[in-house]
Amino acid sequence: MTLYPNGYGTQTITLERMRELHEPNMHPEFARRFFAYIKHKNGLLGVGGGHRTTQPTAPGFAPPGKSFHETQHFASGINAYSAVDLVATNPGNKHRSPTWAETDDAPTYGLHTFINGEPWHIQCIEMRGWQTWINAGRPDPQPFTLPTDPQELPMRYIAQPPPERPDAPWLVVWEGAVRYATNIDTQQGLPFHVLNAGQYDWLLKSAGLA
Repeated sequence: MTLYPNGYGTQTITLERMRELHEPNMHPEFARRFFAYIKHKNGLLGVGGGHRTTQPTAPGFAPPGKSFHETQHFASGINAYSAVDLVATNPGNKHRSPTWAETDDAPTYGLHTFINGEPWHIQCIEMRGWQTWINAGRPDPQPFTLPTDPQELPMRYIAQPPPERPDAPWLVVWEGAVRYATNIDTQQGLPFHVLNAGQYDWLLKSAGLA
């Protein structure tokens, strides 16, 4: 069983436990990319710091409200964080900072570590500074084909309608097109990222339908 570093001590946990701890407040597309990348690193990397409810005011930190570690309001309506500070395994000692070389493959997963002097900070590759993101209209990261996606059926999104719209169809977005579906069994290992009802409108907007 592969274990991954978590926090800034010596704790190691399973990938499933890491998702339980850190995914609930993540933007769903960042989460899809991030955990696929962490799995690819096979126990080398993990989460040092993730979601922040309070932004530190010490030198070197973004001003409060201007960090992707904090909950941000995306154009889709999703409120989520979309950055993680990585740690790397350091057997027999506290987890350490990763090196630049250890994350040079992050772009193949739609991620990057780009902040000068911070090889541990990782976020979606199309997102850089907070103000640039604001000026662009707070865009959501869009579906990114991962190396682990089946080539004949790239990973895309599937979402059930919200309870207040019981007659709306399930949505499946695949290869840039939207499909409508019913009677979906999400336990059958479909090559889709399953979203909850609250993210239905985000999926519509991502597909250019709203």
